[in-house]
Amino acid sequence: MVFNTKDLRAKFERIKLAPGVRIGEAPHPVAYPSYDGKSLIHVMFSSFYDPDGNYVELNEVLDGGLE
Repeated sequence: MVFNTKDLRAKFERIKLAPGVRIGEAPHPVAYPSYDGKSLIHVMFSSFYDPDGNYVELNEVLDGGLE
């Protein structure tokens, strides 16, 4: 599952403390190709596994996102 959110770093601090959660990747910047393939979308990326083992990504679009 992939979710876009605001204030990712604060939310991730709470996620780290949740029982049964396993961290995949702490928040860090990533750039993805845009839908038109002509620019980049900048996001803060993070991932974790919930207590049931489901993989979850939380992303925050940075500064308008597009380059």
